[in-house]
Amino acid sequence: MTPYEEKVLELLSGINDKLLSISVQFKDLDKKTDSLQAKIEDISNNTNVVATHYEEQKG
Repeated sequence: MTPYEEKVLELLSGINDKLLSISVQFKDLDKKTDSLQAKIEDISNNTNVVATHYEEQKG
C-alpha cells in the first residue's frame, strides 16, 4: 500500500468516526425530544384536569 493510499484510508476512517458520533448525537437528541414531548403531554393533561375541576367548581 502506498503512503497516499494509507492517507486516504486514514481520512476515510476519521470521516466514518465523525459520522458515527453524529449518529449517536442524533439518537440522544431523539430521546430528549421524546422525553420533552412526554413532559408536554403531562402538562397538557394536568392543565385539562385543573380546567375541568375549575369548571365543576364554578358550575
